[in-house]
Amino acid sequence: MKKTFLLAGFLCYCCGLLLAIFGDLSSGTFSAPSVSMPFFSAEGGVDRWLFWKQVISTNLLVITINLLGGLSLGILSFATTLYNGYVLGYTLRYGLSHFGTAETLRYILPHSMEVLAIILSCALGFRLGVLVWQELSPRPRAPGIRRSELFAIAAAYLIVIIASFLEAYVTIPKT
Repeated sequence: MKKTFLLAGFLCYCCGLLLAIFGDLSSGTFSAPSVSMPFFSAEGGVDRWLFWKQVISTNLLVITINLLGGLSLGILSFATTLYNGYVLGYTLRYGLSHFGTAETLRYILPHSMEVLAIILSCALGFRLGVLVWQELSPRPRAPGIRRSELFAIAAAYLIVIIASFLEAYVTIPKT
């Protein structure tokens, strides 16, 4: 896969991140993402199994949408990655202003693995978008999906599986 696709995915994520960090959240232009959290019990504990199932299903869905976003010529890949960057930026901004740097980073840094998978899947979605575009155009075609790209797809899924496990069983404090 060309580095330009990875760079495009990275820049897309960073744009969402910067929009949330530096955007005017009070104007109504930007809003907080809503999250359902049924895995927190009334006693204040966390049902780790339920939490893991929600995290892994969400992460796998994001990766799948990014990959299939190539069928929309990369538009869905762009939108999903931008939104995920925005959510992290919003979380950073909120966490830093309410809980401080150390506490915020303690919970956010473990998510760097899934950010990598999101950027990788976005890049692969852009690559698939180029392949779709080439298929639709009358010009000569470049080779299809390469073995290294299939490996990257598998790596993106593996990364989110590992990241989801770490998020549910390592980064959430025991209560």
